[in-house]
Amino acid sequence: MTEQEIGTIYAKIGEDAKIAKRKEYERRNRVASKGEILFCGSSLMENFPIGELQLSYPIRGKIYNRGIGGYVLSEFEENLDTLVFALEPRKLFLNIGTNDLNAPDFSLALFLSNYERVLDKILARLPCLQLYLLAYYPVNLALAPFYFQNRSNERIQLANKAIQAMAERKGIRFIDINEPLMDDHGDLKAEYSIDGIHFYGDGYATLMPLLLPFLNE
Repeated sequence: MTEQEIGTIYAKIGEDAKIAKRKEYERRNRVASKGEILFCGSSLMENFPIGELQLSYPIRGKIYNRGIGGYVLSEFEENLDTLVFALEPRKLFLNIGTNDLNAPDFSLALFLSNYERVLDKILARLPCLQLYLLAYYPVNLALAPFYFQNRSNERIQLANKAIQAMAERKGIRFIDINEPLMDDHGDLKAEYSIDGIHFYGDGYATLMPLLLPFLNE
């Protein structure tokens, strides 16, 4: 089986999983409290075990996770009603766009335009929202499969700097808490890595003490 055939199979599985997850969130929203804290993004946010980690910290309020693995900015934008607006959060921690960085023809200008449009839609609907943009996490491409090879740390750093500048211009908080995840070369630590891109729960656990002040401010 060729790499292209394997990619096609995984893409179909991924699309089905995204649809199922969105429908699951629609059902969860019916019983969720409004006005709480919300985590949104793609797989690196979906995998954040915030439900378990928040039990060990004094956090004011509930935290919901509405991350969906594989999402790009356009998919997130299309589903803002389910992922954000239905919960009317008072705080939103956002990490979306890393899958856009995988594109071989990645354009920073187009990426930023799409990103800013998403932010503007959220803030127009929720003007009192406290919005926090999480810096994209480091990767370890030596451990990553071929279909992630375009998501280099150089591209991630470029995107982070641009998003930070946008956040400062718009009066939005930008949070970089990546240091505990990084080795001496700036790569994702191998002991935390699942596949060079995603990481285990103990990796997320190192981020919680740094995230706590923002959760409670």
